[in-house]
Amino acid sequence: MRKFNIASAAAAAGVLAVLTMSAAGASPVEETITNPAQVGHREVWFYDNTTGIATDSFFAGGHPGYPQDSSMFERNRIYSNNFNVYAPGSDVKSAVPVPIGVGILIAGGDDDTISGNYIYDNWRRGTMLIAVPDAISCAPNPDEGAPPCTPQGAATTSNGDRYYDNVMSRTPDGRKMPNGVDFWWDEFPNNTGNCWYSNRGPDGTDASWTGDPQRFANPGMSVPHFLPEDCGTSTGTGNPAKEAMLTYCAEASLGDTTCDWYAPPKRPSPTGLKVFPTHAAPLALPELSGSVQGAPPVQ
Repeated sequence: MRKFNIASAAAAAGVLAVLTMSAAGASPVEETITNPAQVGHREVWFYDNTTGIATDSFFAGGHPGYPQDSSMFERNRIYSNNFNVYAPGSDVKSAVPVPIGVGILIAGGDDDTISGNYIYDNWRRGTMLIAVPDAISCAPNPDEGAPPCTPQGAATTSNGDRYYDNVMSRTPDGRKMPNGVDFWWDEFPNNTGNCWYSNRGPDGTDASWTGDPQRFANPGMSVPHFLPEDCGTSTGTGNPAKEAMLTYCAEASLGDTTCDWYAPPKRPSPTGLKVFPTHAAPLALPELSGSVQGAPPVQ
């Protein structure tokens, strides 16, 4: 068994990296992937971090291969990422802003695949998808971490990301361990192709996972102001409250709890799960092949 602990990592564009059969934990963010293309994670356990996995295109607009794209996160276990790195006396310090209690954060990524994972017990959100407008990703000068570039538009990142066949708020042995919300999207205006479909929630059915925005009652559709399921017709229509919160957090001091990213979330109650009714019949849970030795038991 290979155990790794990466608080910050960068990969060159065009390189396919696949991490398999590993366990990873106890850091502010287990992996920060800045502007790579074709990075893959399969059968890795991400646990006991502030955020389990984070990709971003911040200040990367001038790099070859911008934006981050085409990463694959498949058949992993991403759970219990609730470590408060910002707490007084924490023996771990974070140099980058990451929210407490998130399984996977994609910030400005295109055409990423999140499939076949078990994602549970992340108290704020199982997954987050946010846009990074060109005005942010094009650094004002090379000292900010990237060559200068000219913004091409507001919605050039966070397009074409697909979340499917994941098991949310449920452990592999069938226990309910809810995320705060399973799938969270900022709904950035004119982002296209993002979709969430054929996932399973805490009762093992497609009917029981949760979203913000919430899912539409009818299957397979992309309806404005609901979490889209049809990839081909998915278009963001904007959410001023979310945009205001993200802007505020981008400007807040690291650890400032007036930004909700830095405020420890409350543990969700398994009996308080909100289920939005849909049509779906029960689906079989995917099985992870092999086993990972040395990872701690889930509490």
